[in-house]
Amino acid sequence: MNAVRLERPVITSDGVTLRWSGTGALYREPEVRIALEQADRIPERFWILIAMLGQCTHWCLLRPVQVCLPCHLSESEFARWQRLLEIVCNTLDATRDDQCPQGQVELINGDLILPDPHPIPANSRVAACFSGGRDSMVQAGLLRECGHRPLLVATTSPMPPLNDHQTPRRREVLRAMANHPDFELLEVTATTRANWDNGFSFHQGYSIPVNCMTDTLVYLTHALAAAYLHHYGLVVIASEREVSENRMVNGKLVLFDHFMYALPVLAAADALVKPWGLSVGSMTSALHGVHLQALLWKRYPDLAKYQYSCWRVGPEQSACSACSKCLLCGLGALAAGGDPEWMGINLVDLLLHAQTYEPKWMPDPEKPANLKEKITHDHHQTIVRYFGHLTPFRLAVYLVRHPRLWRRASEYSACFCALARIRRTFLPAIEPTRPTWNRADLVFVPPPLREACGRIFTEALPDFEDHPADEVHCRNREACDWITGKDRITPHDT
Repeated sequence: MNAVRLERPVITSDGVTLRWSGTGALYREPEVRIALEQADRIPERFWILIAMLGQCTHWCLLRPVQVCLPCHLSESEFARWQRLLEIVCNTLDATRDDQCPQGQVELINGDLILPDPHPIPANSRVAACFSGGRDSMVQAGLLRECGHRPLLVATTSPMPPLNDHQTPRRREVLRAMANHPDFELLEVTATTRANWDNGFSFHQGYSIPVNCMTDTLVYLTHALAAAYLHHYGLVVIASEREVSENRMVNGKLVLFDHFMYALPVLAAADALVKPWGLSVGSMTSALHGVHLQALLWKRYPDLAKYQYSCWRVGPEQSACSACSKCLLCGLGALAAGGDPEWMGINLVDLLLHAQTYEPKWMPDPEKPANLKEKITHDHHQTIVRYFGHLTPFRLAVYLVRHPRLWRRASEYSACFCALARIRRTFLPAIEPTRPTWNRADLVFVPPPLREACGRIFTEALPDFEDHPADEVHCRNREACDWITGKDRITPHDT
């Protein structure tokens, strides 16, 4: 049995240090530092909640484990944490090929009694997690169109050897948003992502790296701290429809690998911060990635030029132009009438990369082995559809209109050959139906924004359905009710 002990946070006027013990090789140091001005205006009990929310998924990797808390939680709060941890454990266990660990995460209440939560004054202001990526940029545009001037909270927390939090392009994007009249931007810096061993989960038998079960929770916690400090009642994080995919495995609800911002997890966060006068939700959970890409470039082109999505970017690059993310974003921009060069994607490099591109499709689309296989299949279907939009004529026009690429003219032939190979080989195999969005999923959008989002989506994305909610929707809704305590019955397949 492992034993983790969370210590009381050390709070100063310019930040907070979160400390713990008993996590072994998972972390390089038993503490992280979050830099945030006026952090001492945030109550200690709220910082403990922040520490738990940012670390809770890691406890599931240490099972069987006892987690000793630094203070006493109420019965309802304690129960919500246990339910959240149960869903996370079930999801992680579904990624294993071998026997699942025996035992669970056992929370041990602390003896320290801290003052009850002190809620901020009720208000309609909105804070948003902001990374510069496609989804968070769409979210910023939506909030602006809904009549808000949101607080965009950006987290800078590098995770070596990746460069994505430290490039000049990222500084350019954050500077542009900070100077934009329609937004406020607050940047929070933290040592969190550099502190964990990102491969620890693999060593424990799971197929999800540590950052893929943690990153957005870290970003959300920083946005929550900023929202409490500056009195923003609603915190939103962009979560596309794919993120909340789910299925039943041996009678247990299993979420998609990127469950860290799936709807049931956001519902748990929402319930946990309610006593503090805050709410949590997502404006984009009804939409697939392909819809978000189209919405960004067609509805918010002034923001699209600042899109920053590539996590494999080099130290001095804006994008690597040689990964599936760049294929999705670059070709998606072209399909929507935009220009990948605006976000630093070089189309020549992208097509040279595509010379060896092979879509990762399922052998039987009707019977995916797991949710990751299904989502990967759908993403590569989208990439090939985007290649279908890029005809040889359109490619020729693009190259003629971009003098900066003329010095690469000797490589144009290889680009046309790569495009022809993909269109000839893979385009005929594309499934005839493309993703649609269902208006029934708007129920998950926070109530103050639901009507406006529904109007915008319906106007901008006419390929919608008005069908009854599907099984994925129903399981998400049931899980949200259960995890927040509205439904005492464990989620089951209905």
